[in-house]
Parts: sequence; structure tokens; C-alpha cells
Amino acid sequence: MINTLLTLLYFLIILSVIVVIHEFGHLISAKAFGVYCKEFAIGYGPKVFSTQKGETEYSIRAVPMGGFVSMAGEVGVDIDDIEPKRTLSGIAPLKRIVIMLSGIFLNLVFGVFLLVAFYLISGYKVTEPLAVVGTVLPDTPAETAGFKDGDKILKVVHADGFVVEPKTFSDMSVPSANLPGERIYTILRDGQEIDIAVTPAYSDGSYLIGIQSTSGEMVKIGFLEAVSLGFTKAGQLCFLIIGALVNLFRGVGLDNLSGPIGIYSATSEVMNAAASFREGVLYFVNLMATLSLNVGIFNLFPLPLFDGGRVVLIVAEMVIGKPVDKKLETILMLASLALVAALFLFVTIKDVSNFF
Repeated sequence: MINTLLTLLYFLIILSVIVVIHEFGHLISAKAFGVYCKEFAIGYGPKVFSTQKGETEYSIRAVPMGGFVSMAGEVGVDIDDIEPKRTLSGIAPLKRIVIMLSGIFLNLVFGVFLLVAFYLISGYKVTEPLAVVGTVLPDTPAETAGFKDGDKILKVVHADGFVVEPKTFSDMSVPSANLPGERIYTILRDGQEIDIAVTPAYSDGSYLIGIQSTSGEMVKIGFLEAVSLGFTKAGQLCFLIIGALVNLFRGVGLDNLSGPIGIYSATSEVMNAAASFREGVLYFVNLMATLSLNVGIFNLFPLPLFDGGRVVLIVAEMVIGKPVDKKLETILMLASLALVAALFLFVTIKDVSNFF
């Protein structure tokens, strides 16, 4: 029972911090451009605590999941006594774009910060295993195709034509690696190059052939290397997240999506796997960093419900020389809301079935 409550607490902290960071990005950029911000809230529902600082009310609400900032010009914000130049629609389009993107930017910065912190707390790095087969799992496509332990992978041609010449084992974790269809592996074995065709099998939301890497080594690192590794890891994660989103438009990878229930399950698994408090902190920081990067990049989706879609509408306004027709904007907003609601329902049903 105590573990469940702790997991729920960690889950709420993760979601709240990530969303509040995102909304705080909107707040500071809006204030920098003189936009009237009525309220900045942590959580939703009835107010538990509030304080007035200047013209903005800062509040904590009863439901500790996320938060929001109310800016003049948004639906539900009273602007009768506000000068037009202090509303979102009254400032220059480029300034509005900065406001829309600032939440995303802060999520990315926060993700990088956490990954740097992860390596600083750890004090070690695990050297990246080379693109060499460490173990061929039994009863897998790799075993059937003829892979052997020690095979060095020189090149992989994926089903969509994407070619990878990996230096490390993780180099093969490209977005197209989650696609079905035959792959051609060029390997080096006993001084000879061999091409092996293999069709991956679907397992746990991914298409896998059944090979594992060799083990990496623990190497002590200093401050500068920890910072460098944090940035590098963030870049790798962003690349994979963007690739996954591109695949979603192609109808691939839906089974890998997770909603709040899936995030709760991941939090539970991470915390239960920790062998010590320090290890738990490392898992926690790594999970929060990954989710912060996910939230930032996901908000780039070109749907009006997301910041990326709002930017698209602003760019359209700049091109045509006038605001997008309100009726059209409302239709696009409702359509994107319906699409996101359907996606949320899908991942919730999937997460619930996986949870039980």
C-alpha cells in the first residue's frame, strides 16, 4: 500500500513538474512582451491557495496534475479593461510565435538539465557497446536466419530503404527499426562479409530480430564529460522521438504510445527496480527527463490544439496578411480535439489492458 502511494506521488510530481515547466515558459515570454497574464496555476479544479503578485494571480489548485497560464486573448480570459496591444492578438506575429514555442523550449532545456544531472549524480558512464552481436536469442528470427555470437554488423538496410552503417549497437535504434518487413544485415564473420536477410517478429510493441549487444564497461567521468553526455543523450532521444512521431503519421508505432496510466506503470516499474535510494533517484531523473523531452516535441504537432498548430495558424496569418477565419479556426480546433480525444481513448484502453 505504501509503495503504491509513493508511486502515485512520484507520478503526480513528474506530470505536474513537466507541465508546469511548459506553462512557465509561456508565462515568462508573454510577460516579456507585455501580454496581460491573469493567472498562473499549478493544478486544476478549486483553488487551495493563491497570492497576487503584480497583475498576475499565482495559485495552487486541488487536482495536482499539470497547470496553466491564462493570457489575455485566450478563451475565458476577461480583456474588457486590457489594452489591445497587451493581448495575444494585439502583439506582432513573431512575438506570438515565440510565446507559443517558449513552453516547448523550456521542456527541452529542462530535459537536457536533468540528463546532465543524471550523469553528474551517477559519476559514471557505461561505454557504448560496439555493433557486435553479443547473444543470439533462441527461437528468434535471428537464430533462424543464421546470426552467430560475435558477428560484427557493418550495414543494415531497412524495409523502407533506410540504410544504417552502425558504429555502436544503439546506432541501429533508428525510427525505421520499428517497421515490419525484411531487413538486410551485412556482417563481418571470420574476415568475410556476409549478407543475411531477416524479417523481424512483433513483440511488446516493437519489431525485433532477437539479438543482444555485448556488455558495456563502467567508466568514471568528470564534470565536463557529464555535461557533454547529457547533451548527447538528449539529442539521441529527440531524434528517436521525432522519428516515432513521423511513423505515427504513417500508422506505425501506435502500440508504443502511452497515456497517464502507461506513465504511472512506467513510474512504478522504475521505482520498484531501484536497489537503493540513489539508484531510485537516478531512475526518477532519467524518466522525468525522457518525458519532458517527449512533451516538448509532442507539442510541435501541427494541430491547432498544440503549440505547433498555433504556430502554423500564425504563419498562415502572416502569409495571407490577416487572421485566419474564426469559423475555420474553430473547425480545425474541434477536429484536432476529436482526433486527440480518440487517440487518448485508444492509448487509455491499451494501457488499462496492459495494466491488468
